[in-house]
Amino acid sequence: MLRFAVVAVAVAGVAAPSAQAVPAVVAGWPVPGLAGPVLPGPGGGVVIVDEGVEEVYVAALRPDGRILWRSREDLGCGNCDFGPQPVRLQPDGTYGPLGAEGDSFWAVDRTGVRVTGCTGAVLADGTCVSGGLRSGGGGLAVDVSAVRGGAVRWTFTEPDFASVAEGDLAPPVVADGAGTAYAALGRGWVVSTATEVAGRLIALDIATGALRWRLDGPFRVLTGLPAGVLVADGARVSAVDGAVVRWSLPEGARARQGDTIADPARGRVYLGLAADRVTPAEVVALDIASGAELWRTAAPDRARLLSVGPTGRVYVATERDGRPALRAIDPSGRGRWSSPVPNPVTGAAELARGRVALTVSRPPLGSFLVGATTLLIDPARSAPVPRRRSFALTPDRVRACPDPLVAGRCTTLRMTLTRPTGLRLRLRTPRGRLADFDARIPAPRGTSWVRLLFGRPALAAGRHVLEVRAGGRVISRLPFVVR
Repeated sequence: MLRFAVVAVAVAGVAAPSAQAVPAVVAGWPVPGLAGPVLPGPGGGVVIVDEGVEEVYVAALRPDGRILWRSREDLGCGNCDFGPQPVRLQPDGTYGPLGAEGDSFWAVDRTGVRVTGCTGAVLADGTCVSGGLRSGGGGLAVDVSAVRGGAVRWTFTEPDFASVAEGDLAPPVVADGAGTAYAALGRGWVVSTATEVAGRLIALDIATGALRWRLDGPFRVLTGLPAGVLVADGARVSAVDGAVVRWSLPEGARARQGDTIADPARGRVYLGLAADRVTPAEVVALDIASGAELWRTAAPDRARLLSVGPTGRVYVATERDGRPALRAIDPSGRGRWSSPVPNPVTGAAELARGRVALTVSRPPLGSFLVGATTLLIDPARSAPVPRRRSFALTPDRVRACPDPLVAGRCTTLRMTLTRPTGLRLRLRTPRGRLADFDARIPAPRGTSWVRLLFGRPALAAGRHVLEVRAGGRVISRLPFVVR
């Protein structure tokens, strides 16, 4: 029987940042964005991603906001099998995996060219260590292979084991900092005895593929550690090394691979815990060595983990009282600053000189005519405090809106407010009737932006009016022409 110690500690909360510490937006920003992750890009810029159910759109933006390159591809699978792996800047400089890991997946390099993707661990030399399923042994046999440049370096097949994996998703693979790859094989059975097992975790030498150890249990890999692996095993999150559970905490049911980030340089691992029926989404900081809980975001923040910067600063999206913001937190748990925005933050990345790129997009149930906006903010400068309210649409003459990244198409609403205000956006057609468009925006104090995908074919040609309402009355009317 495995032994482990449950860590009990006094938990510190996250200190709230100063209400005045709102970073300034860098000149030339915001720009049209994509509703997904934000990653450090080539040349000091940023890469933005939107993985939809039908297509994947990736673009690189220069430091001044101009488009460097973009890649837009259809998925080509009707009932796609999407896996748990997040899109990340990989150690070999590629961005991936993109697409549906159980069907068609790929990556792009730093020039935007499509390259072979990897649904496992990518090494700095481009080696991909990933799992695979194939028919055999009365079920699905599980392989783990290391491939570089199309050449197979090694393949390990788990003997006497058949998987009952649903769909075409192969077991995810992660690697630690000590030369070991880990794969959670999922539910299956021992072929020779017809004994059912809840799952199996295997550890392989990343250079040779030799088996180091295996454990049976309902494991899901979350991330590699300096030595060992963080897994969710049923209702717990556990650090496992050398087939020994080093520490364990009761957070497994809400932990996800895509929302777990290790920061070995500072001895931290961060868990983004999904909301359930009782508890809202939270972010938890743990000590890698002991599992001690160092800090946790407050429940009313409804915090989602986005990224950890090279300085160790943690970036989380919050929605306290229904008002979205991006918050920066030091590794110690001290809140450094908070940047309020009018819609949920879908991604953020720390760039050079401490600047931060973030994307703001529509809420899950928001109007499909509300698009995404990408901003670059500078925490070293404070945003000016407005003295009067104003609204503007740019441009006010729009054409077709087939591509959300083309600045000359669609339009952007700029809002400057002296205090936080709940706004309702309605649209009047050329005939003066109210259209179906109805967007509710928790606009923050200061200047913020909402990308509006107005244009043909969604809107008819002619003169439309965007009505901005607050407190049940119209406070601004903004005419625009669809050509």
